Amino acid sequence: MKTVNGFFRWLSSLALHLSVFFVIFVFSFIFTIGSSQSAKNILEDSGVYDSFIQTIIDLNTENTQSENVSSIPLDDPEVQKIIKSTFNSDFLQKNTEVVVDGVYMWLDGSEEKIKFAIDLNNQKNSLVEALSTYAVARIEKLPACTTQPTQLDIFSVTCKPYGFEPNAVKNQIINDLNTSEIFEDTSITQENIINDDSDKEFYEKTAVASSAFRVLQKGIPLSIFLFIVAALVFIRLRKPFKKAVRALGRDLSANGLAIIGFTVFYGYILPRYTDFFSFKSSGGNTIQNQLIDEFTTRINIVIISVSAGVSLIGLLLILYSKYLAKGAKKYDGIKSKSGLASSTAADKTSYKKRLSPPVQSSEKKSSKKISKSKSKKYRKIGL
Repeated sequence: MKTVNGFFRWLSSLALHLSVFFVIFVFSFIFTIGSSQSAKNILEDSGVYDSFIQTIIDLNTENTQSENVSSIPLDDPEVQKIIKSTFNSDFLQKNTEVVVDGVYMWLDGSEEKIKFAIDLNNQKNSLVEALSTYAVARIEKLPACTTQPTQLDIFSVTCKPYGFEPNAVKNQIINDLNTSEIFEDTSITQENIINDDSDKEFYEKTAVASSAFRVLQKGIPLSIFLFIVAALVFIRLRKPFKKAVRALGRDLSANGLAIIGFTVFYGYILPRYTDFFSFKSSGGNTIQNQLIDEFTTRINIVIISVSAGVSLIGLLLILYSKYLAKGAKKYDGIKSKSGLASSTAADKTSYKKRLSPPVQSSEKKSSKKISKSKSKKYRKIGL
């Protein structure tokens, strides 16, 4: 019987620990990526909107080519300035949040499929106008060519060609840019990511993920309910009540502090000395690293906060168990004064005193000592 009871107590302890981990996991999920607003906050606070264009420029400096334009010099500081002002952080944030809303509406079941649309037509026209204006202004500042160039690259020519006409050159640049592959598509939709061929396969593979997301969105009440049930079962299988409460408090405090220590060590201390536990890209992908930094920081904060709450609950339970013990000792003096003996009370009397139990009497005990020797009077009469 003791083995069976011990097994169920162990099982209740395991269930309690698992319920604590489940509570922490659900809270971490909800407060990091549980809603579209949470995802938007991560993107905004990570700084990717400010670094996105520069990262794209750096990655494509040597690979940007078009059919009608020899090359747009992405390494030119003025060209980079034009691109950054056209696709500024406000524009990127506004349209990225459109995509985020589309994804989350599919995840929470509001839409059957991911839907979004981004119109780049205004940015395309602004960029083409600014690049053509810059190219013409640059050429006008160059010295005249002594010999006519055989091949003319508007963005890299080093002298002003003979018969240079600013308006005609600008119109030609605008026409070349508008017909180039770079500006072929002025609208981005979900079809650019999920085409018709892979549409069915994608949604079949991600059906479980969308269902799990909807369950986790409502997971806070469920996780708290399971935690309370596990705690009640934990107490029920242990006696007496005050010791069970104390054991529950110690387990919760130990769990919370252990998780806090683990998170601080692996989330803050260890990454300073090694990249072994780092999720950052070793290739130096700035955007990816910024997102990972912000995400891990947020999830670490949530884990530490929830774990601190669990430890606090455990501490309160320990204090409550001490209060229960203090209340029980309040009547110990009455027992001793009334002469009642408790079967659980420790007997501090000596062995000799236990052999001769005390006899209570209403008569007063004389303090006069009886003489062991007989008086002379009685000795004379032979007594």
